[in-house]
Amino acid sequence: MALHFDDDAKAHSVTDAVDWRESYYLNFADPTSGLHGVAWQGVRPNMGHGEAVFVLYDGAEPLIRSVNMAVPIQRDIGVERTELGPQRFDCVEPWKRWDVHYDDGTNSAHIQWEQMTETCDWDWEELTGAKHYQGAGRITATAVVDGREIAFTGFGERDRAWGPRNYDPIEFSWWTVAQFPDEVAVHAFIQFVDGDYRLHGFLHADGKTRPLAEFIAGDVVYDPANGPARSSRQTFVDDEGRTVEAVNERVHYLQFGTSDDGAQLEERDPGDQATGRMYLTFQKFTRADGVEGRGMIDNNLRIGTAPTEFSAQLPNFSDLYDYGLSSLTESVPAEKG
Repeated sequence: MALHFDDDAKAHSVTDAVDWRESYYLNFADPTSGLHGVAWQGVRPNMGHGEAVFVLYDGAEPLIRSVNMAVPIQRDIGVERTELGPQRFDCVEPWKRWDVHYDDGTNSAHIQWEQMTETCDWDWEELTGAKHYQGAGRITATAVVDGREIAFTGFGERDRAWGPRNYDPIEFSWWTVAQFPDEVAVHAFIQFVDGDYRLHGFLHADGKTRPLAEFIAGDVVYDPANGPARSSRQTFVDDEGRTVEAVNERVHYLQFGTSDDGAQLEERDPGDQATGRMYLTFQKFTRADGVEGRGMIDNNLRIGTAPTEFSAQLPNFSDLYDYGLSSLTESVPAEKG
């Protein structure tokens, strides 16, 4: 089902699915200073709780680290679901501008995000029942941490999702986002489905966003074993043949394991459990031309499932939308592939 222009600002109707969730996400980084972080939150009205993550790092040093995967909420929570615990997502202008606030009474942060690319959806509703979309942009950040005033600019990827969300069936997925100072951005989500890798994503350069035609990952090193990716080589090729090649080096990561029913993530060492594990990894990317950028690789994977080489080609299970970049009327999405 195609996106609609009002999807970005509205709270979506809750179904009776036990693991239904509406979530908001933004990663952000300054490629120069090393300041970076992520804000991520989701409400699960039918479970009566939600998850809220806000972290701000200076290199590998945590300045703010707030992780609560069991925030109590009312089952009849409404449009106020954009606020969870000490953090809040505000839609300033649909698709184009969002603000993220964090305030725990001692430390605070404010991240302003402005759209740079077209929006990319994930056509995976027949697998998950959930809708998901995201895009890359520019960020401006200010924070006060233990009296220290912090300000930086950079880049970040924002997303929205709603619908049933259960991590247990995912055998392997690899999600890369990377942005560079010359406003080149890549986004690739690869999911292992029915014995094959399924491609989602885009490449953005010279002010133009195009769907990916191929993604290749090789020399992947997982550290610790069965854990998150420490390094790899990645190649992104769009449908016009434009190519970005980069190597990544992990800075640090957050780790999660699934609950017994697979739906809820818990912040802990996943150990030897056979169900899902999730790692949010913060990465430095170096392109083949030497330009350095920042981004993330998020992994969902099972114990024993850690391929060191994998690739995905067309079809691309994503559509692109120029919502927010042109008029405020609905636009026709680009054709797949």
